[in-house]
Amino acid sequence: MKSVLLWYNMYSTMLKNIGFVFNPYDPCNANCLFDGKQCMIAWYIDDNKISQIDPRVVSMIIDHLEEHFGKMTVTR
Repeated sequence: MKSVLLWYNMYSTMLKNIGFVFNPYDPCNANCLFDGKQCMIAWYIDDNKISQIDPRVVSMIIDHLEEHFGKMTVTR
């Protein structure tokens, strides 16, 4: 149980540092505005879904995640 909480705290802090705000009803969903357009990230354990109209923003977020956690498998 402690490792799950440590992971969540580390992951959520990293997302907060790039401007994401967490959904008060579901703490595994966060939103942020990039270029005036909403970006949403949702996750369950180690699976992430990132949605934004501009694929460059999605790529930027993936790059940021990979800087912290290493290379990931990405499906678009």
